[in-house]
Amino acid sequence: MRKNKWRNYLGFCLAMLMLLWSIMGTEILEASASGSMYYPVIDGFAGKNTLKGIQGKMDATEYGISHTLFNLNMNDCIFPAEHSFVTKGYISPFIFEGKVYYFLLPERYYRWIQNANRNNISVSMVFLLAYNCTESSFKNDYIFQPELYYNPAASTANYYAPATTPEGSDIYRAFFSWICEECIKYQMHIDNFILGNEANVPNQWNYTGTTDPATNAAAYADAFYNMYSAVRQYTSLSRCSIAIDHTWQFNYDGQAIAAKDFLDRVAQRLSTRETNIDWCVSCHLYPAVLYETNIWTPTSHSGVIYNTKNDDAWFIDGNNLSVMTNYIKNHYGEQHRIMLTEQGFTDYCGEEWQAASLAYSYYAAMYDPMVDCFILNIADERTADSRLNFSLNGKLAGDIYRKIGTPNTADQQWISDTVLPIMGYSSWEGLVPNYGQTVNRYTKPSPLLDIDEEKVSAFITRLYEKTLRRTPDAEGLEYWLENLRWSRTSGTTTAYGFFFSDEFQNMNYSDEQYIETLYEVMMDRASDPSGKAYWLDFLQGGVSRVYVFNGFAQSLEFGNICEEFGIQRGDAVEVTGRDRNAQLTMFVSRLYTKALNREYEPAGLDYWCDRICDGVCTIDEASTDGFFHSEEFQKKNLSNEDYVTTLYHTFFDREPDASGFEYWIYRLENGSYNRDAVLAGFSNSPEFAELKASFGL
Repeated sequence: MRKNKWRNYLGFCLAMLMLLWSIMGTEILEASASGSMYYPVIDGFAGKNTLKGIQGKMDATEYGISHTLFNLNMNDCIFPAEHSFVTKGYISPFIFEGKVYYFLLPERYYRWIQNANRNNISVSMVFLLAYNCTESSFKNDYIFQPELYYNPAASTANYYAPATTPEGSDIYRAFFSWICEECIKYQMHIDNFILGNEANVPNQWNYTGTTDPATNAAAYADAFYNMYSAVRQYTSLSRCSIAIDHTWQFNYDGQAIAAKDFLDRVAQRLSTRETNIDWCVSCHLYPAVLYETNIWTPTSHSGVIYNTKNDDAWFIDGNNLSVMTNYIKNHYGEQHRIMLTEQGFTDYCGEEWQAASLAYSYYAAMYDPMVDCFILNIADERTADSRLNFSLNGKLAGDIYRKIGTPNTADQQWISDTVLPIMGYSSWEGLVPNYGQTVNRYTKPSPLLDIDEEKVSAFITRLYEKTLRRTPDAEGLEYWLENLRWSRTSGTTTAYGFFFSDEFQNMNYSDEQYIETLYEVMMDRASDPSGKAYWLDFLQGGVSRVYVFNGFAQSLEFGNICEEFGIQRGDAVEVTGRDRNAQLTMFVSRLYTKALNREYEPAGLDYWCDRICDGVCTIDEASTDGFFHSEEFQKKNLSNEDYVTTLYHTFFDREPDASGFEYWIYRLENGSYNRDAVLAGFSNSPEFAELKASFGL
């Protein structure tokens, strides 16, 4: 998307469509919704007989395409709670990690994606963020990086960087989860999630307020990870792509970032978030100068050749595509696929050059095992630039694209006889790497596991009988079997699904009954007195039932049970703050009972445990400032006697001794110590140090 034409007109149309959708769209789509609860297990790029694609096309009738691409403006999908669409009930709430969000996808996208899926055409979706430089009716400035909103300097850019603040990250992870949920609901699939457009050109296509490479790469990587981590919760087969343009070692004289440098920085940043992120690359393979399509002839500007066939190349095009693909394969691995999602060839220098450039570029992609698609922009963009007419209608390039890459040898010979003389060559050999050879493209591993379904069914039946005290229903048995079959769950997460289901929770088991059930299910035996007391002590000290569940799930006994039934045990389930360090949790929970004279609330316990574990405050700071300077404690208005007694209970875990008690009261009443000094005396004492040590702190 080199030019952002017709934006005002499209914006008006979008608003009208969204209004129609808000009134009737839900009813239209609900009628066709599938009952499946899983993201379709489909690799949209596997087994395709062609790389050919056209942006916005949903059938293969004219050109025999197998790929398409749509752009989605996220501004038009993310709504604040106060928006009229929400208050009038047009948008249903989406709950993500305990927070409520409001998202809306214009109806036409459902139709486009479903039509492409139906025609076995892969769907690449570009997720963009257009800029609202004045107060908009959508009032969604919180989705932009904070320094961008209302920035007059930003008004000339086309697209902008998503917010990576804590709030912004939550919104985008929720948004991409919702997109995947919509795909599940309507049994459609997006095969390539692309964040942004040519993100290495920040002043125009991914505005961040600076061209500093480090700043841009970090911001983009963090935003990309928000998308990636959400999508990977649903599918391991869809691509998640980093958006770059056709530069390689050129930065537009400091106005952009060389794509190679940007890609390396983003990859490095992502590696600090998670290992083995299988990011892909969405690249735009335009000629270096858009209207000079003779890419086979070295062109120069100020003595510099743009598209040399070596690592120093300023630009990547069909002449030197292998420079980029070989670099990515050799440095990162073949699992990082190259998606050529936008390229166009204008007729400005003649229709013959347009056709030759298209054919040369396509063959370069076709015989490169790192490339999974080649999607054309065929728009006539002369309203934006008189030299840019990428249309194929009625042109030699259109005839080329209909026939290229097909099994018809006569068609391929016609293309060679037509195009090679235009380029001044007699053969593709030596011009296109690997030309004529069989190309074996990387296939993403299937999530399907080789399991003994009889054994796995027995494992699930056992969970029903021992946890829920009933035989499984057919639908439930198939649900869990399908999860394990496709490795969506492990032995641990399957057992978690039973123990934390509504059905089990409604049994209202006591802590003792809960632990006894864990022994029976996860260890296949009754509890022993010391073991049961050990786990009860944790529960009574503030850790959650999830923590105790993890303890049983990671035991040798449960590992043996999983092995017996032929499934993977899997990792522990995710925990909240109070389960990160059980001894710390038990220590903090007693602060509530000793200092505030009440039971803890889980959210408060999570808060203090997270702050201490994350190094935001120390245990001593939490014990003193956190509790004794809290508004809740101050409102108690304790007498000096009660205050000192509370300090003894909290920091010494005992009743006051007479001499010590008299000493502190005397100091307070004669004014030689204030309460903070007395508090420091207790918190810095050897006795409190011993108390902390007794908790392993």
